Amino acid sequence: MRFIKFAVVPVALALLVLSAAACGTNDKAAVSSSSSAAPSLSPEEKAKIEAEAKAKVEAEVRAKAEADAKTKAEADAKAKAEAEAKTKAAADVAKNPNWNKSEVDALKNGNLPLAVNMIKAIKETPAGEKISPETVIKTPWTYYGKAISFTGNVGVVDDYPPDSDFGKAGLAAEIVIECEDGTIVDFFSMTPSGKMKIGEDVTITGYVVGRTEVENKLGGKFTHLIAVTNKLN
Repeated sequence: MRFIKFAVVPVALALLVLSAAACGTNDKAAVSSSSSAAPSLSPEEKAKIEAEAKAKVEAEVRAKAEADAKTKAEADAKAKAEAEAKTKAAADVAKNPNWNKSEVDALKNGNLPLAVNMIKAIKETPAGEKISPETVIKTPWTYYGKAISFTGNVGVVDDYPPDSDFGKAGLAAEIVIECEDGTIVDFFSMTPSGKMKIGEDVTITGYVVGRTEVENKLGGKFTHLIAVTNKLN
């Protein structure tokens, strides 16, 4: 009887092993069956998914390009506005120069380039006041920034080459006239002399920038009233 008891145990174990093996086989079959049962996509469905993905990427690229373009346009507009403001500020300063009234010599006081820049900024010289040249040459600083017309006889007409120092400074010619009261007015013109000739009577409107002493070839010096103009009649 003892022998039979021990013989039964292996049989039971064998049955358990077989049962487990059967379960494992069934599980694998179930997995395999589940996998094979997954639905496959049709070519049309695959094409649709790919098209949607492509459209999404293209939309993102387009949105980024539009955002970059907007940022650039805003930056360009800002830079343009700043440049225009800077130009306007410079023009406003040029239109109202800080004249040097402590040094009367026009070749030393720096007023000549100030007048050139002022005339460029205002663009058109207005009709000038008619003031006695003798009065103006006595105290030229009183008339800085005012357009004044002088009438006299032409004694000198010189045009400057564009590449000369005067030409690069914006000056094209020098015209010297002697007024009826004997005052000599020396104009630095921003425009060429044109048909102007020595010996003719002219009226020129300009801006006084000081006076200076000029050596006389025969000895001594002459005092010239210095003015800048861009309007030769």
